[in-house]
Amino acid sequence: MTFLLPVKIDGAEYQAHAEYTSNAVGKYYEQRLQPFADVFNLGVTDASPDTDAIRTEIEGGSYHTDMETALEELLLLAADGITDMDDPVDPNRRHFLSVEMSASLNQLIKTLKAAGANIDVGAGTVNISAANAVEWKSLAVNSDAIRQIVAFALDTAGDQNRTLQALVELIYVKTGNEILTQNLNDLETALSTTKDSLKTLSQLQELHNKIETTKETESFQSFANDIYSDGLNNRPTAFVHGSGNIGGVAEQASEHFQELQPTVNLADLSNSDTALFLDLRNDLIQQISILTATTPGAGTAEDAGSLLDKLRTVKDHIDKAIDKAGGVGDTDQVKEALRFWILDNETDGAELDDLEPGEIQREITAALSAGQSLNDSQKEEVRRYLFVFEEYYKSAAAILNKITQLLERMAQGIAR
Repeated sequence: MTFLLPVKIDGAEYQAHAEYTSNAVGKYYEQRLQPFADVFNLGVTDASPDTDAIRTEIEGGSYHTDMETALEELLLLAADGITDMDDPVDPNRRHFLSVEMSASLNQLIKTLKAAGANIDVGAGTVNISAANAVEWKSLAVNSDAIRQIVAFALDTAGDQNRTLQALVELIYVKTGNEILTQNLNDLETALSTTKDSLKTLSQLQELHNKIETTKETESFQSFANDIYSDGLNNRPTAFVHGSGNIGGVAEQASEHFQELQPTVNLADLSNSDTALFLDLRNDLIQQISILTATTPGAGTAEDAGSLLDKLRTVKDHIDKAIDKAGGVGDTDQVKEALRFWILDNETDGAELDDLEPGEIQREITAALSAGQSLNDSQKEEVRRYLFVFEEYYKSAAAILNKITQLLERMAQGIAR
């Protein structure tokens, strides 16, 4: 946005942007000029305008009040400016008229005063009667000046691309701002989703860690004393390799230290655990939905190994556990589903269809790895865009500097 300059409108001091202003100001300005254009355009297309009919229409209509309200709002715009919700820098920043808009408004007020309207810009009072509107229309018919003023005022409502500097600032920089801002906003959403996914997976990992194992209470020494006789204990070779029907120490140790069975005690699963289990499943559904819209090749073989792909797998495993438990109709069913999911096909009687032992844990680990990798690449992408943003502004500054140098050389050449 260009800097502000002091301007005068009907003798009152205001401030205006040097070359161009926000499109929001342009639209607001153009809409408030419409009542004046409506009066000006009455009968314009007629080969022989009926002046009496036009007078009657103005006197019987609300043209003069519309003009009065519009002018009051234009003066408020000149004094206070307006905000622009589409401003990429600060939606709360105020934007004012441009210098050209202010000049057009000043000329328009002069023509209204010439028609008898009572306007005191300093006091902020505007009084335009029906008779004033009729007289202003009459002046417009008899003078090309008002036509030029109205046309120029409407023209200045658009983007003020009248100088090379304005072209660089408005088109080049504005377009760059919009593109970079949109991409950075998309990256912010992606980073936020990735961060949420990693948090969800970490909480699922904590739940999955609620597993226990059966413990062997008898010591191996006690076990061995029951197996080996005193005579055999005095024969080290037989102890190591076995003798007769008695196996050696390796075989006996394998029998004693049999495979430990993972267990989950339902009584140890709290209501908060089951609530968290369901909440995390819902979080996965939401994150999968967001990532589906942003992951390249989503829904095809191209997304294999991506965070989206891994989150789907983790959710599918949860769904399998819920199906085996018969649903989530009550807390006991949810606890049973959580138990099946934690056991991870490592215990007889708790197997989930089409899953290998330990597969649930492996997929959680893979999902965490995919999420961390994506998070790192997204951070690198942010750094890249910030670098492009900086270089883009450097190029704009270089262009403006070059234009200034050219203009100075031209001015020096003209002065010679």
